[in-house]
Amino acid sequence: MLLDMLRNNPTITQKEIIERVSLSRSAVQRMIKELSKLGRLERVGSKKTGSWIVKE
Repeated sequence: MLLDMLRNNPTITQKEIIERVSLSRSAVQRMIKELSKLGRLERVGSKKTGSWIVKE
């Protein structure tokens, strides 16, 4: 679900993700960290204006 959300909107913020999935900030951060560690997700650019790249 998170990967689909990031694939459809690569510039989405963590705050927007939290609002859409009704999870805590720490839960979303853990999911993003785990996906990054597995090589499925990459952040490009700055924290404020960057975007997500979902790798298959």
